[in-house]
This record gives sequence, structure tokens and C-alpha cells, in this order.
Amino acid sequence: LALAMGASRILEIGTLTGYSAVCLASALPPGGRLTCLEIDEKVAAVAREGWRRAGVEDRVDLRIGDAKSLLVDILADPAAAGSFDLVF
Repeated sequence: LALAMGASRILEIGTLTGYSAVCLASALPPGGRLTCLEIDEKVAAVAREGWRRAGVEDRVDLRIGDAKSLLVDILADPAAAGSFDLVF
């Protein structure tokens, strides 16, 4: 879906093992970014390793914390607000 729609900015809420993030990040064009929100640092560490192995870690912006709070911060940034092509 991300590839078909040409998404260049993707937001993933809850990354767990990072498998879906690998798929999404792999579909990004050059310069594309995937922002992942994850509440659990231990889970995020597993995801980071998967991204490293898949060669997509440079396309992923991981933010640790409660998604509701993180979304408030993201939406408060005029440069980021409304700029996601896909939310997963």
C-alpha cells in the first residue's frame, strides 16, 4: 500500500518487533521517513535490531513513550503537522 500510493512520510503507532516497519520503510522513496511510536524500550530494542539487519534503520525515526503524548508533540510541530501520507 505504501509503495502503491507513493507514501514518503509514514507514521506507525506501536512497532512491536518492527516487522511492519521494515515493510513500510522498504517502500519509501529516497529521502522518505517512517516515524514509529513505541511505549516499551525493550520492544523498541528488538525492532531496532531488525531494522539494522534489514538495512532500513536510516529511514526510521523511533520515538519512545506514550503515543497520545508523542502525537501531541508531533502535531504541535508546524513542520510535521498534517504531513503524513500514511498512518499504520
